[in-house]
Amino acid sequence: MKIGNVNKWAFHFSIWIVIINIIQFILTVNFNSLTQDALRFSTVMLCFGIICAFLWCLTFVFLLISILNKYPRNYQFWIASVVCGLYGLLFIISMFTVIT
Repeated sequence: MKIGNVNKWAFHFSIWIVIINIIQFILTVNFNSLTQDALRFSTVMLCFGIICAFLWCLTFVFLLISILNKYPRNYQFWIASVVCGLYGLLFIISMFTVIT
């Protein structure tokens, strides 16, 4: 891989994580249990969650590769690091909350 590719891919994956989380937020806010199917909604949210988790793992791996190979840290690296950290923190918080 070229020097910039690792940071670039981590950045792209982190942008997709942000986009998917915005879509999940909009779908959650607009959900109405009287007119929409709750099972379909939960299935869609589960699929988005799995995709986000996979992208987070890829972002984390590419950031580790960038750190271990001592590639230069540009804006792509720092934005991907912040998004990876925030999404990881969001995951940890969600593990300790119970939604009924």
